[in-house]
Amino acid sequence: MIEPAIGMQNLIKEKNEIHIKIMTNPITEHTIINYSVTIQGNVKISLFDITGKQIHVMVNELMSPGDYTYSLSSLRSELKGLFIIRLQNEKQFIEEKVFF
Repeated sequence: MIEPAIGMQNLIKEKNEIHIKIMTNPITEHTIINYSVTIQGNVKISLFDITGKQIHVMVNELMSPGDYTYSLSSLRSELKGLFIIRLQNEKQFIEEKVFF
């Protein structure tokens, strides 16, 4: 097995610090956001409309490594159309499109 160079090893670890999975049920208007944090740090999850306007900040706090869940059900009845959910920490962000 070929080991990555020392600098590359750190880059590979940093590349996968946060993960997100969104599960939407159109019948019950229930949306669950599952996300993982691999290093301690500030984590923010925001909802944007398709024009880029921030609609709601769901999470904005210091978090320890682990798996977390957020239910978007309380806002779901007010949302219609295509939106973007952004999960971010100090080093990176991930965006997922979701249709309500």
